[in-house]
Amino acid sequence: MALIDLGIGTYLKIGIAVAAAASVGLAYWHYTSVVGDLAKAQAQVTALTTERDQAIKLANDNAVAVLRADKQRQNAVDALEQVQAEKSKQVDAEAQARADIAATPRSTACIDSPAIKALAKALGGAK
Repeated sequence: MALIDLGIGTYLKIGIAVAAAASVGLAYWHYTSVVGDLAKAQAQVTALTTERDQAIKLANDNAVAVLRADKQRQNAVDALEQVQAEKSKQVDAEAQARADIAATPRSTACIDSPAIKALAKALGGAK
C-alpha cells in the first residue's frame, strides 16, 4: 500500500488545521480551568469576609466589655479611696480624742468633760 501523495501544501494545510484545533482545545481547557479557579476564589473571599466580619464584631464587643469593666474598676477604686479617706479621718479623730483624754487631769475626767465629748463624737456617738 502506498501513501497517497497529496502534495506538501495539503499536508501543511492539514497540519495547520490540526494545530489550530489543538490550540482551540487548549484555550477552552485553560478557560474552564480559570473559571473554576475564579469560582473557588470567590467562595473563599465570601467565607473569609464572613469570618473577618465576625472577628471585627467580636473585637468591638470585647472593646465595649473592656471599657465597661474599666469603668466598674474605676468606680470601685473611687469608692475604696472614699472609704479609706473616711477611715483615715476617723483614725485621726480617735487618736486626737485619745490624746485629749490622756492629757486631761484625772480630777476633771467626767462625763461632761470636753475630752469625753470629743471622743464620743469621734466614735460616732453624741454630736
